[in-house]
Amino acid sequence: MQKLKYHKMWESLAFVFNIDQGTVLPLLESLPRIASYADRNWFFYAKNRGSGGAYYEEGEMAKAKVAGLKDFL
Repeated sequence: MQKLKYHKMWESLAFVFNIDQGTVLPLLESLPRIASYADRNWFFYAKNRGSGGAYYEEGEMAKAKVAGLKDFL
């Protein structure tokens, strides 16, 4: 089993509206239907009254970058 390496991609000190059900999760579940590549290893966290952030796996970010450019063009 390969060890995954994560990188923090964003963090919000302000309120993040319903990160797990309201905004992010539905988008990530629908991504494979509209893009040629969808990340599978990521995690979000919430703290202090709704602030939080996200980490993505570095190898998958590289694949998503290539696929995103291809899809856009």
